[in-house]
Amino acid sequence: MRAALEYLQPLLPTGWDNYFSARRVGKYWGITVQCPVCDEHAPAELHWTHRKWRWLAVHIRCEHKVEK
Repeated sequence: MRAALEYLQPLLPTGWDNYFSARRVGKYWGITVQCPVCDEHAPAELHWTHRKWRWLAVHIRCEHKVEK
């Protein structure tokens, strides 16, 4: 995990670590999409990652009243 973070650090925007948390999934690493404001996680029934990111966009827009 440390080697991966050192490699990715310069490629990711500032505050990237607020949008997901890395976790072990068996012998691999996975990410859990989470709200940077309230730390709520995307529902487990959203199996595809793009649906989790869409959930995050809708969650921030509706729950935290963030305007464009």
